[in-house]
Amino acid sequence: MRPQLLTLVLAHIAGSYGFCILPLMERMLYRVNDQGAWICVCLAPLIAPIYLVVMTVVDFPHYYNYMPEAWAFYSVPFVTVCLLRRKGTPLFRFAIPPIFMTLFVTALWLPRAIGGPPPWQSPLEGKQAPDFTLTTLDGTTCSISQEKGHVVLIDFWGTDCPPCRVELEQLVAGLANDKTLHERGLRVWAINIVDDSNTVQKFLDENHYDFEVMLGTQNAIANLYPLSGIPTTYLVARDGSIRKAFAGFDPKTDEQLRAEIEAALK
Repeated sequence: MRPQLLTLVLAHIAGSYGFCILPLMERMLYRVNDQGAWICVCLAPLIAPIYLVVMTVVDFPHYYNYMPEAWAFYSVPFVTVCLLRRKGTPLFRFAIPPIFMTLFVTALWLPRAIGGPPPWQSPLEGKQAPDFTLTTLDGTTCSISQEKGHVVLIDFWGTDCPPCRVELEQLVAGLANDKTLHERGLRVWAINIVDDSNTVQKFLDENHYDFEVMLGTQNAIANLYPLSGIPTTYLVARDGSIRKAFAGFDPKTDEQLRAEIEAALK
């Protein structure tokens, strides 16, 4: 193999596996262990360039968090290999594209990082909750219109979503099994919009969850309830109106959600 081509291949492989560090760290943080992630690691040299190019185009210019890191994790090992082999081949010019892309997405991201990403607000807030009917895993049919007079927490989630798993563990499971809150009128709808019934049931069994889960499809739900990725959580007031919607999940969101639920139950 020609020295220049060998350097390019080695640099790309190093960059691809460097790129994998970020999602693997996230999965370790959220205690997610799935075979799909390890398959992606094995195929990293094929997947990394496709992902980086596609997401850079699709997300343009909304690089709020992860794209600068993704390019940086790819570029640093890539450039390192080029530097280590620079005596044998003048290939450093091949490092220019990843360096340029890292600086480019960072330049777009930096103003938003300083000012913070724009808060997401559902256009449904303050309006009547669109009615829909779904079926739980045990076959029970439920409609949102039947819940008037109750406060309903609607959580859209998927099993392969780390923040969704944290929200289910730290918030949804506790609220769903809280008899006092149930008596006060709280109802929890955990709607999986990604997986099939077998996958969801296996996930519930493995995590020892016993709350009811409904199955929906992302396209159908998104036509009624705008989603900012998953998890997206809607809080429906007793009169059937959307009181508040939340995108994502973190300690601040947890605190805000609990406060809104308490206020809605009064």
